[in-house]
Amino acid sequence: MSPSINRAVVKKLLLISAVFLLSGQAQAELCSANLSASEIAKANALLSTNHPVKAYGAMLSASDKGSGGAFTFMGNMYEQGRGVAPSPFMTRHMYWMGAQYGDPEAMVRIAEIFYARGFPKDGDFWAKNSMECGNNRALLLLIRRSIDAGDSSAALDLIGQARERSITEATFILAEQYERGGLGLSKNVMEAFKLYYQAAMEGNPSAMNAVGYYFSKGIHGVRDELAAVHWYHKSAISGNVDGMVAYAWLLENGQGATKDPEEAKYFYLKAARLGSQSAASMLSKSSNSDLNK
Repeated sequence: MSPSINRAVVKKLLLISAVFLLSGQAQAELCSANLSASEIAKANALLSTNHPVKAYGAMLSASDKGSGGAFTFMGNMYEQGRGVAPSPFMTRHMYWMGAQYGDPEAMVRIAEIFYARGFPKDGDFWAKNSMECGNNRALLLLIRRSIDAGDSSAALDLIGQARERSITEATFILAEQYERGGLGLSKNVMEAFKLYYQAAMEGNPSAMNAVGYYFSKGIHGVRDELAAVHWYHKSAISGNVDGMVAYAWLLENGQGATKDPEEAKYFYLKAARLGSQSAASMLSKSSNSDLNK
């Protein structure tokens, strides 16, 4: 990154007076990134062809015209080290400025940073602004935080809002609460299964895994190994690590399906590479199993 661009960024930071730790006073007036898909595509193309200065310059120019999304794009560059040296400081400031300029995605990202740095009130401020701008990720963030804080009333209200927006993850979260008897709800595995199944049908990989588990154990009164294999497989190919391990185990042991050591090993390895300790453990014990025959 050229020194002139860095100087321009610092000058802009000083002019706007985005003092990170004293935030929460200014309110975003807009709910738009004010950045076109073609501008984003052009900047990404420049980055992919090793022209980071041009990409950064294009975003800096857009930010000069009031684009909050341009600040967010530059924040992501600093966060991911895309064409610039990674910088937590610049990441924070770019997301902060994007939020000030009304980009809902910048708002939720700066909210996450505030939460992580121990400033929950500021996090709530920006998460709520982002949610009110229609950002679904901000709504889910507030749901999780309400659950963690033990605020059942707020959590249930937010879950209701999320389900009105057809956010599948909220249906999955509600299923978890019915399964555990959380948020003041009576434990109800039948209601949990119904909600898990709904979320699974809508494409949620974690819900697919849960449905597979219910069928494998007969928790809801129906034990069906074929159905368990079906849903664990859907979960596995959709990227859910727990689903990968469960599906691999069924294939390794021929439960509900014909034994397939090669396919089982494939999914154990895939899960292990994604950080699953249980998959790694299964592989380490496989020296005397069919997995290595």
